[in-house]
Amino acid sequence: MIFDVYKDAVNDPPVIGGCPLLNTAIESDDTHPELREQALRVMKQFLSTVQEIIQDGIQSGELRSDAEVVSLSSLILSTLEGAIMASKLACDNSHIAYCKEHLHRYLLSYRTECAHEFETLF
Repeated sequence: MIFDVYKDAVNDPPVIGGCPLLNTAIESDDTHPELREQALRVMKQFLSTVQEIIQDGIQSGELRSDAEVVSLSSLILSTLEGAIMASKLACDNSHIAYCKEHLHRYLLSYRTECAHEFETLF
């Protein structure tokens, strides 16, 4: 599952020191315009990647064609980043687990009847 990359962000983060995007965005938002631009560029790349995955799911018939690609990718990114921050702050992976569970259920609502492998992706 894609979300499993973050399942133990507190004790075994995919990147030591936390999410570089989240850390940079928070540190640079009002004080370092150049660094903020770099974080924004990375965020746009991440969103683009998620959008491609969603679009591929639509094209392959795994996701319904009415899935709103841009808003859905924003929801996924924002929810994951928020869950990482909350879990790291609380030293408790439960926020990530909640996020994963709810995003999974939400994404299943976009699954088509012929999508058998979709459930394993998320």
